[in-house]
Amino acid sequence: MAENRTTRQREGSGWKIQAPEVPNGQMTVAQRLATMEGLMRSMAGEVKELRTENEKLRDALRTAEDGKIVAEARAVTDELTGLGNRARFNAALSEEIEHYRRYDAGFSIIILDVNDLKLANDTYGHNVGDQLIIAVGKALFNGKRDADVVCRTGGDEFAVVLPHTGFESAERVAARIVEKLKETSLIVEKSGETSLINGISVAVGISNIIRDIGEEQRQAAKDAREEDDVAGKAGAITAKLVYIADKRMYDDKREIKAEQGNGPMPAV
Repeated sequence: MAENRTTRQREGSGWKIQAPEVPNGQMTVAQRLATMEGLMRSMAGEVKELRTENEKLRDALRTAEDGKIVAEARAVTDELTGLGNRARFNAALSEEIEHYRRYDAGFSIIILDVNDLKLANDTYGHNVGDQLIIAVGKALFNGKRDADVVCRTGGDEFAVVLPHTGFESAERVAARIVEKLKETSLIVEKSGETSLINGISVAVGISNIIRDIGEEQRQAAKDAREEDDVAGKAGAITAKLVYIADKRMYDDKREIKAEQGNGPMPAV
């Protein structure tokens, strides 16, 4: 009698079960059980290999996603202070315009400029100028509410977006920021000598969507439906808000200079 036994042949990444060559219906119970056991072992091996490949794929996807998240974060982050940059500021303004269109949620922005940063750089060096920028950024970040967005939008310019905040409330926030910076001290070195800088001076400008944007322009932004029309009207509002806050900031800077006389404004 021919020997009945189950054989296996390696094919690709797994095993192929070859049933014993016996006439139909003549396989014993033991032979059938052995065949089923071989099939189950082969399937278990295939499942294990598939799980391993899936884990490798998931790891690769996680790595790619982490890299994408890091790249996206860097694209909207100021390298020196760790705050948002101008791109983040613009995105925050767009978000607030959309909230206003949908929910009538008003908001304000504050623009701050460090007074005479160039003089500080010329007097103490750019390292001290960087210290001043970092100190301002830290004061702004520590003083912000959870919903506020703080950004460094230029060399010596910062901006804060304040959701659900009226003009008067924004004025109070700005006043607290100014006082906090006046109380800030920095230890600096020049030519091997250590000195203390007491207080950082900033000029401030504020604008608010309800106070500074006419009702007709605001309503037109609300009524816009086409994507291009929405973007255009929202962009016009944000540009106007930034222009107004910026103008008020320069007015404040001129007043500070006038109060200190005709001589050069102190760096800090």
